[in-house]
Amino acid sequence: MLKLTLSFLTALSSVGNASCIELAKGNLEIKVERCDAIDTASLFASSRVQDAKLTPEAIDKLTKTYEGLLVIGTVTQSNALSVGSKTKKQALKGETKEFYLPAKFKKTCITIMGTTLKGEVVQNCCDGHMESPCLASTSYTFNPR
Repeated sequence: MLKLTLSFLTALSSVGNASCIELAKGNLEIKVERCDAIDTASLFASSRVQDAKLTPEAIDKLTKTYEGLLVIGTVTQSNALSVGSKTKKQALKGETKEFYLPAKFKKTCITIMGTTLKGEVVQNCCDGHMESPCLASTSYTFNPR
């Protein structure tokens, strides 16, 4: 299992300032192709976090919201909707995306690598925000069942 570093996170995705016109939400299945633990120390060493001049308490609180895994996988089944200018059914089906899995689900890369996960995805608006999972270069939070 690899520790996820900031350079890996920023190289993987161009989500950084995603437009928030259409956001996906709903149940889907993901075939896990890659999994890495998020290295919060490296993640918060970024100038964006440092420039925010957060208190130690705020940094600790923010760090806890990023503890977990970053999974890259293909959406094999989808009942999710993409809602925005128009509604699209089966959002993300067939697409390979990055998903943040919060630590509260007690999953490890060893146990999920190569498996298919079922759960709910929520896409967040990451237009310049530091909320989880935006700094991890994805806008998708996946909550396994």
